[in-house]
Amino acid sequence: MSRKGVKELKSFVNGDEMDLSSQGLTDPPKFADLIKFTEVTSIDLASNSIVALPNEFCVLPRLEKLDLSGNQLVCLPDNIGALANLRKLDLYDNKISFLPLSFARLKNLQSLDLSNNPLEEELKRAVSVARNARETASLAIKYMTIKAAEHDAATKTQKKIKKKAINSVYREVNDHINEKIGRENVLRANPTRNVCGPKENVYDERMHKKEGRPNEKRTAAQVNQPPKEGSFLGVIGNVIKSVIKTGLFLTVIYAALVGFNCYKYSEKPTNVFLPNSAKFCQEAISSINTQTWPKNAVPNLVLVTESSYKKFVLPRLLVVREKLDHYGVNSICKTTIAAVQQYSVKAIDFASDASNAAVIKAKAYSKDVTVWYNKKGYKYVQSFKAATFKLFDFVMEFLENVVEVIVKWFGPAWHEFVDLVYLLVNDRDLFVTKMTNHWNTIKASVTRRV
Repeated sequence: MSRKGVKELKSFVNGDEMDLSSQGLTDPPKFADLIKFTEVTSIDLASNSIVALPNEFCVLPRLEKLDLSGNQLVCLPDNIGALANLRKLDLYDNKISFLPLSFARLKNLQSLDLSNNPLEEELKRAVSVARNARETASLAIKYMTIKAAEHDAATKTQKKIKKKAINSVYREVNDHINEKIGRENVLRANPTRNVCGPKENVYDERMHKKEGRPNEKRTAAQVNQPPKEGSFLGVIGNVIKSVIKTGLFLTVIYAALVGFNCYKYSEKPTNVFLPNSAKFCQEAISSINTQTWPKNAVPNLVLVTESSYKKFVLPRLLVVREKLDHYGVNSICKTTIAAVQQYSVKAIDFASDASNAAVIKAKAYSKDVTVWYNKKGYKYVQSFKAATFKLFDFVMEFLENVVEVIVKWFGPAWHEFVDLVYLLVNDRDLFVTKMTNHWNTIKASVTRRV
């Protein structure tokens, strides 16, 4: 038998326990079926033929006891650490050789049985001194905590090595281009000068002389320094960062309001304060209970957003507009826009004339450019291609790092958020307890840092 459905599972539930031992199962029950038994805190799957557990099986916030002894498990799910309330785990007589890194997050685990498993030598030595299941759990969590820290340190070291290698390649390409440009300029100015000696940034020296500054050598860091804060690029970057931060902040605030509105709806449907939000709240709560994506979530959320904008934001914007009209700001804006349009037309005409003239000159000098490229221009093109490929590698490395950070830091946070929302709808007492524990942990952390 592969697995059991909801109707069959009801006959195996007794109070807060679900006993599915010795049923010949090859797969555990589906998460969508288990989540409907909100009162179950203990699941017994012993003496079956289960080979693997899906990751979604670990999103059961109320699970405290799990018996998987006498199966064919080769490994545990990577997110086993999401079972925050798990107190007893029986893995006797399986084929497990290692534990996932998230196992270190099972801080409430009090009993663990790993006997009769082909554990790797290092893990086997770590838990071999345990005299009972409680000590096995403590030693296993301690061992996996050390392994997780070592994995994080190795990952950081590998990232630093890659970053140093990329920066080194960038410096070499940049120095090569600067050296080529400097030597060509010196040869044109003084063909008899020997430029085959030690490498130096000749172009940089000539620029210092031209600008009347002392003939001092500049380091690679000075030549390749990023734009200053007061420069145009620095200002644009700061504006973009500010817009992104503001957008994220407003999104978080609005998400909190929508979540609180759904919470008020769960208490009493008439308690909602956002207009036209009853359907959205109903579908959201239903999707949390069934673990399915609501079909009309996006249209309903758009309707709530538009209605909230018209009710709360638009009237205030109209008041501001009336005040601006009263002080004559509207007429000033219209005059400014007309002036900008007039000068824009002139600028476009000037740019068109200039581009036509540039095209005529470019055609006249095209032969000279072709000759220059065949002699030495291709060298600069090759250097530019090499720098472009390295820049592409850097961008891909950066995106990989961003995705890794999102998966590493936001994945557990998302699981925790789903657990809290589920508890908020089904078990508010446990929700308040968990939130109180989180708040006490944050206060203790802040106190230590201060």
